[in-house]
Amino acid sequence: AEAECEAKKNTDGCAWDKKTSKCDEGVTLCGKETEACACGQMQGCLWNGKTGRCAASLYANCPAVDLVVAVDGSLSMGERFGRHPHGFFAVTEMLLDMSKRLPLTGEAAGVASDPVLAAGFRVGVVQFSAQGE
Repeated sequence: AEAECEAKKNTDGCAWDKKTSKCDEGVTLCGKETEACACGQMQGCLWNGKTGRCAASLYANCPAVDLVVAVDGSLSMGERFGRHPHGFFAVTEMLLDMSKRLPLTGEAAGVASDPVLAAGFRVGVVQFSAQGE
């Protein structure tokens, strides 16, 4: 399984997780590269000389993006959600899956980005519901 996963590394963005002994698909492998040459050898990756970071070519020229997602936290979200048995978990699992594919900045909440060097996504999730729910 590990060899099969590693074989798909450059094409499908897969990486073998030694802790869980599972193949993590959709991992942003470009962000793990720290040298321009290594970045250039990765399929679908481009080196950003301004930021000194490797990014997925899909996002290489995008400006910094702050993405805030509001998630319904009302009692109804504990109900069945399509084929998923719990609506809130379904939405948060989808957000987690999405965030694995985004070039995240790694900055903590409340940290101001340098507008010149900023690149990548910062994601915030806010849960809301009516008072008392």
